[in-house]
Amino acid sequence: MPLVDRRFLPNVPPDSPANQRRFNAYFEDHRKATRWLQKALELWMLTCGLKREDNWVPLLIAEMQLSWAKSRTDESPGTADDWLRRVLDPNRPG
Repeated sequence: MPLVDRRFLPNVPPDSPANQRRFNAYFEDHRKATRWLQKALELWMLTCGLKREDNWVPLLIAEMQLSWAKSRTDESPGTADDWLRRVLDPNRPG
């Protein structure tokens, strides 16, 4: 059975008092979950030595670039398609 969005009661107008109460409760739960996520991220950042005031976006970009460069130098066997590309591409090192 697929998951269905239950913010509103089916077969009831969205502006009915029951649906308004249901939506307000749903929205309040969403707000609480968002606050918990924010607190968890803030604690994780502090654990890693990052402060909210720090400009740490360049660190993430540098980490992504290093990860990309490492993945490009790692030659794992990969799939049959990877093997075929290595065989057919004469300019590829290795």
